[in-house]
Amino acid sequence: MRRAERVVTDETRIAAVIEDCKVCRIGLADAGGVYIVPMNFGTEVEDGKRIFWFHSAGEGRKYRLLRLAAVRGETVGFELDGGYRMIPGEAACSYTAAYRSVIGTGHVHFAADRAEKRHGLALLMRHTAGEGDYAFPDAALDRVTVFSIEASTLSCKENQ
Repeated sequence: MRRAERVVTDETRIAAVIEDCKVCRIGLADAGGVYIVPMNFGTEVEDGKRIFWFHSAGEGRKYRLLRLAAVRGETVGFELDGGYRMIPGEAACSYTAAYRSVIGTGHVHFAADRAEKRHGLALLMRHTAGEGDYAFPDAALDRVTVFSIEASTLSCKENQ
């Protein structure tokens, strides 16, 4: 990996970088080309695997591509970043940027029932809105699509 000095391997630090990021971009593709979707997310580690949780409408290009990836067992890409600021240099080519980023691939899983949807949505709400006792009425759960991406690859870098 280029710029190996920026690689973060400590799991506690990786978790902190992910916690600081507010948007996860999911990368998908079809015959129409590459499709990148910014999304709010929640996250957890289960049995040593990083899992990202999302919610969506049950229709549209994003939904169709995610369903295809899940059915076919294909990987999707994801990216998170934060902490961006310019660091001036003496000349234009010596400027650099401070940043934190996570890039990876994973497999899509759709929540199978209300309990799994509640679990994913609770993680999403905690990450985006903070701790709270969030209610998810059954009628709303029946309408919403909740899915996760279990990371099969994940790399984290930062430049301070």
